[in-house]
Amino acid sequence: MAQIQFTPYVTQNTFKSPQIEDIDIPIIRGKKKPKEEIVLAPLPITEVPQPSQQIVKGIIDNSGNYDVGNMQSVVDAFSDAGINIRITSGVRPGAMTKSGNQSHHHLGNAVDITPNFSQGET
Repeated sequence: MAQIQFTPYVTQNTFKSPQIEDIDIPIIRGKKKPKEEIVLAPLPITEVPQPSQQIVKGIIDNSGNYDVGNMQSVVDAFSDAGINIRITSGVRPGAMTKSGNQSHHHLGNAVDITPNFSQGET
């Protein structure tokens, strides 16, 4: 069987990269104006609402009289933000987690809350 031997060779590259002067773009070359001029419409003026001077506090429903322990500042933060909540659990001495560790409820570092939609919130 005859073998074909191929020897690659390189020819001189005659490619010349285009220069910006070679590209006929009317805006760049200044020969002609575009067919349509783009006109931006002015943005509508919107009035920025001024902050209300009235402080709206949320309602805290603690009808179960739960001891909130060290979480009083968190409960107050919800109220100050105007968020209605219902406290469903507070300090539970001796509370343990499923893994057998002391719960944060045991130390008073946790409360259980739910949104309180019965106070007119939707």
